Amino acid sequence: MNIHDFQTKVTELEEIRGFKEETTDDKIEFLVNETVELIKAIQNRENIAEEVVDVFSVLMMIVKREGIDFENAFLSKYENDKLRV
Repeated sequence: MNIHDFQTKVTELEEIRGFKEETTDDKIEFLVNETVELIKAIQNRENIAEEVVDVFSVLMMIVKREGIDFENAFLSKYENDKLRV
């Protein structure tokens, strides 16, 4: 699965669960909550993969709402970071 396939699946899930109309601010609050859950999962050494997916999914929801081309943004940031070595 590539990043675009993942974003499609996340969008489908948002529609199924009734979260399609939430704003970026709503998603930021959700991201904070999911990040806390990830921290707890890491501390407890359980359900880490599931919580990582939750955090990444919410980030992809924010990416969509903000009209960001994640792949291009990542590659641009990657190239800039390589120059910082």
